[in-house]
Amino acid sequence: MVARRKVLVGAVLLVVLTSLTTYTLTLRALPMESGEVAKLSQLLNLVEQRFVDPDRAVRRQLLEGAAAGILDALEDPYTSYMTAEEHREFVVRTSGTFSGVGMTIGVRDQFVTVIAPLRGTPAERAGIRPGDRILRVDGVDVVNRTSAQVAVMIRGPEGTSVTLTLARPPDPIPFDLKIIRANIQVPAADRRMLEPDIGYLQIFTFNEHATREVSNFLQELRNQGARALVLDLRNNAGGHLHVAIDTTGVFVPPGPVVTIAGRERRQTFQSDTPGLGIPLVVLVNRGTASASEIMAGAIQDRGAGTIMGTRTFGKGSVQNIISLPDGSAVRLTTERYYTPGGHAIEGVGITPDVVVEPGVPTPALRYQRTLGPGVMDLTVREVQERLARLGFRVTADGVMSPAMVEVLRSFQRLRGLAVTGQIDQATVEALNRSIAELDASYDPQLARALAELRAILGR
Repeated sequence: MVARRKVLVGAVLLVVLTSLTTYTLTLRALPMESGEVAKLSQLLNLVEQRFVDPDRAVRRQLLEGAAAGILDALEDPYTSYMTAEEHREFVVRTSGTFSGVGMTIGVRDQFVTVIAPLRGTPAERAGIRPGDRILRVDGVDVVNRTSAQVAVMIRGPEGTSVTLTLARPPDPIPFDLKIIRANIQVPAADRRMLEPDIGYLQIFTFNEHATREVSNFLQELRNQGARALVLDLRNNAGGHLHVAIDTTGVFVPPGPVVTIAGRERRQTFQSDTPGLGIPLVVLVNRGTASASEIMAGAIQDRGAGTIMGTRTFGKGSVQNIISLPDGSAVRLTTERYYTPGGHAIEGVGITPDVVVEPGVPTPALRYQRTLGPGVMDLTVREVQERLARLGFRVTADGVMSPAMVEVLRSFQRLRGLAVTGQIDQATVEALNRSIAELDASYDPQLARALAELRAILGR
């Protein structure tokens, strides 16, 4: 399946969007030189007998650490060892319903990093973004922990809170977000009509229901008159490999979808459907990872649509979960995948055909003091600029002129505030809310996709 740990310990960990096929195997005993066995036994006995803190020199813990160390020595960011407890936690997360904040995380550049918040979850409502680095959880430093460990710390009962200390590069100043946990149910997709002849389909994750939902939604959109489609894969962190392949087949004509290559097999999976058959623009960003990159890569290489947005995450390997007899498990990278054109995704990602940067949120104003008529101040100019964005006729000159006072009065009346004609705290807060709503409503990538499809449709 398509998943990770460390650099993306599965693009799953709080919401596990990259579910893995679980195998219980009888592993054959591999030959080991007697000196190697003796060395490991000697180290174990030495620590048990002589380490200064006997409470930490427990054989079971030492063996768990040795198992993890064997896999860490591979220096593969997606291969890892799970204790029985961590394995149980993984099974809970992959069930599709759990209590947490609703985001996928992984380790990148040695930091536990947000891959993407899920739509409609506490994480999204709190303003968490792809690329945010998690530094502390409830005040506990997590910089040197794995994604699995951090996921366990963040999950908790519905209605309880967790405080995350985040860094948002390139801003070096960390900040705290207090988030109330909720029960998370992961939908596969959603759809709507953007214009009378242009449909919109967003795929959130490639779970077991995705292919059926996508097919049904596409038929709905066609029935409503869609002659072109925007497919949104932004912040889609992945899912089941076989589901991604089947769902991709809905969009591309007969031919290759992806090639999987490892030590035990090399296999090219094919589409056997007619394909979408209407103009298609696919939106991607750095939160587009794993199985969603398979879809984007196939659509791009097969010429089935235009890829638009920013470079994707770059998760191009396949992991399997191998259960061990004591309940622990190994997440092992067994294969890598390649697009129909033979391009590797690992560490590179998909480069869009058309690069469109996302909108940059307007910084919130900070209230410092009340500003009245006749004042000249930089804050006045910033207020004027924001009022102009909201459609008010005002000149951004930094002066609280009589005309500016009247504009403020109009804004205050519309927002149900005390009509003072001054820049006071309530006015600044209302202005920040209005601008945030405006920013949220404008999506430059979606706007560019619509323009592209309108041109193709000849209007």
